[in-house]
Amino acid sequence: MNIWERVRKGTQVVSEKSGELLEMAKIKAAVAKIETEIVKKYTELGELTYRIYRGEEVDDQVIKKLCEELGELHQELQGYRDQLAKMTTNCPSCKRAVKPGARYCPDCGHALHSEP
Repeated sequence: MNIWERVRKGTQVVSEKSGELLEMAKIKAAVAKIETEIVKKYTELGELTYRIYRGEEVDDQVIKKLCEELGELHQELQGYRDQLAKMTTNCPSCKRAVKPGARYCPDCGHALHSEP
């Protein structure tokens, strides 16, 4: 393999890896957004619960809708977490999550795989 073939192959690998990292960043941003929305829904639900405690009238349909929305958000969140799990690997030695393409575990230094 001549130098230009090596450069081309190296460029291709870098491009693929950066694409993977970009996709992971997008998924992590989506996870953070959903987690924030979940906190908001729980806060709304807590406020409604407190109003009920104080003896105020609260429409049961509002509570039901919030609970359904929370269920959907949790389901969506799990889907993103499953995607992230498929994109990452764990160190066989210490079980820490390791970025794709890493040769060594950043925590314990264990060699993850051998490449030619």
